[in-house]
Amino acid sequence: MKTFRKCFLITSLLMCMFLFSPYRTYSCSAFTIKTEKEVFAAKSYDWTTGLGIILSNPRGERISLPVGSNPPISWEARFGSITFNQYGQFMPNGGMNEAGLVIEVLWLDDTYYPVLNGQIPINELQWVQYHLDVCESVDEVILSLQNFAIVPVFGKLHYFVADKSGKTAIIEFLDGKAVVSDGNNLVCNVITNDSYANSVKYLQGNYRSGSQSSSLNRFVNAKEAVENLESNWKAKKDNKSIIDESFEVLQKVWINGWTRWNIVYDITKGQVFYKTDVSQSIKIIDMGNFDFSTIAVPLYVNMNSFFSSNIYVNFTPFNSDVNVELMVNSSRLTGVPIKKSDMEMIARYPETAEEVKKIMAQREANHGTIIIKIEKLKANNGLLNVGIFNSEDSFNKQKPFNGGRVRVSNNSATIVLYNVPIKQYYAIGFFHDENFNEKMDRNKLGLPREPYGFSGKGRKFETAKFLFDKQNMVVTIKPR
Repeated sequence: MKTFRKCFLITSLLMCMFLFSPYRTYSCSAFTIKTEKEVFAAKSYDWTTGLGIILSNPRGERISLPVGSNPPISWEARFGSITFNQYGQFMPNGGMNEAGLVIEVLWLDDTYYPVLNGQIPINELQWVQYHLDVCESVDEVILSLQNFAIVPVFGKLHYFVADKSGKTAIIEFLDGKAVVSDGNNLVCNVITNDSYANSVKYLQGNYRSGSQSSSLNRFVNAKEAVENLESNWKAKKDNKSIIDESFEVLQKVWINGWTRWNIVYDITKGQVFYKTDVSQSIKIIDMGNFDFSTIAVPLYVNMNSFFSSNIYVNFTPFNSDVNVELMVNSSRLTGVPIKKSDMEMIARYPETAEEVKKIMAQREANHGTIIIKIEKLKANNGLLNVGIFNSEDSFNKQKPFNGGRVRVSNNSATIVLYNVPIKQYYAIGFFHDENFNEKMDRNKLGLPREPYGFSGKGRKFETAKFLFDKQNMVVTIKPR
């Protein structure tokens, strides 16, 4: 009876770790559609909040935020752009430039950025702004990869990139290296929140298990919907516009409570169409209406405004007060671990350059990276669900403060957690979802049938905890 009760409690704990796993929250989807004469890209943005603004970014000089103790970098923007910003000016979640280059971000738990070693350091969102500023094609973005090392402020991302020629690329950072899927390497021009290779593996394996809202099933569903759209369009089976049909595809991957924005880019015409969960009317942004010259004033509009049709007349001049309000509120709502007073300083950068330099250097000194490696797994498929706890209370209440869900390769899995406060105790737990069914499989007695494990000697916080006392640490765990 004691053994059964212990195993039941372990199973309950691991199930709650899985429910915490960010895949339910960070459930974005993106795809491109190419007809004989036109190119379109679309994105569903899913997050804990839909707060945000749309910004016009005139050409001109840019300066990055400092990355840790590294000095900022500067560049000249060749192209103006329209961007969707949740975390402040020049920190876009995505957008399109004058040349028809589209870049969008999607969460990826598998992300393991290259180590900074002589490359130019830049954070994960300013990487987007930089490439919208200086590149006009997918190939140019790919060519620049070797020059930069992303040092994240918060997000583990992969990037969806498309251009006017119809070329699409998925740019990921796996096992410390840049991985590009483009051209003949693309089975389809679709991406969700698993690595592209793992998504294709799932597609070809015909698993189709778990909920339809899971990243892998959304990949399959979006692929099929896009192929049907393109096939119907070529056969001229209906009179709907590609814009309307793209929104219908996005509706198929809509998740109530998580989907915030649906965006469709008409790359050929330089137009952007979008709607939000708050304001369902479709709004139109025509880039031809905007002045992107170096003397132009940046303009913005609230993402969730209740306008419709062409909303150019609703844009107003952007200023640092707007930036402060946006950055402070977004960081609060999404749990970015930066103090309000510090965020206010960052929002007024570069006027507050000296203060921000100190803030970023201090943050680097007080935070580090934990690399969690799970080895000797019996099966070489499925997904590994990992949770990390920062107190006995969080462990007992089964509320990890961080974690994720990562692919299994060579009978092992790795998850990298960035910006973890140092000089604290943590405990780790995991289980291996071998068959992608999004749950811990149990036998008739309710005991675990799939591998699980803890750091240390496990099962209690006191026996599982370890001291994270340096800026880089590797924790290796084997299943029980």
